Amino acid sequence: MSELRLCFAGTPDFSAAHLSALIAAGHTIDAVYTQPDRPSGRGKKLQPSQVKAVAMAAGLEIKQPVSLKTVEAQQALASIAPRSEERRVGKECLIACRSRWSPYH
Repeated sequence: MSELRLCFAGTPDFSAAHLSALIAAGHTIDAVYTQPDRPSGRGKKLQPSQVKAVAMAAGLEIKQPVSLKTVEAQQALASIAPRSEERRVGKECLIACRSRWSPYH
């Protein structure tokens, strides 16, 4: 498989294993989107998600918008634009992913 250029999004603990596998496979990850840190434990201290911990360890750019519905968040995501030779494949993949994986798009 050829190297992919990705923007990863996930927060649940199982997502961290997927991110680790993508990193180990040598793919380029331009940014990692995960939910903002949440209070946890008896002291209610802010705790990062497992995804954020993996991304930090790999030195990846981390984005934690409160919502992806804001104009600012959408512009930030759009600024991670694929190279010209990836645009066609990226758009087709995005359409396929939206139609198969999420009833919300």
